Amino acid sequence: MKIFNTENIRKIDRITIEEEGVSSQELIRRVAEGVAGEIIGRWSPSTPVVIFAGSGNNGADALVVGRLLLEAGFYPRIL
Repeated sequence: MKIFNTENIRKIDRITIEEEGVSSQELIRRVAEGVAGEIIGRWSPSTPVVIFAGSGNNGADALVVGRLLLEAGFYPRIL
């Protein structure tokens, strides 16, 4: 697993949005699908899931992950 600091993530986001022409909404969707896919692939819908959603785009990522998990039969609790 790669771990990135805040500066690295901001740089990656900026490059993706500016140089690849990806909207911030599309980036949020891609991230959420990746995270939800990992959860769905590793655990069953009966597994308790708690999502901590902050402000900003990370919070948006978290909310979309929650929606995707709900659509997949999970019952995520979002805080």
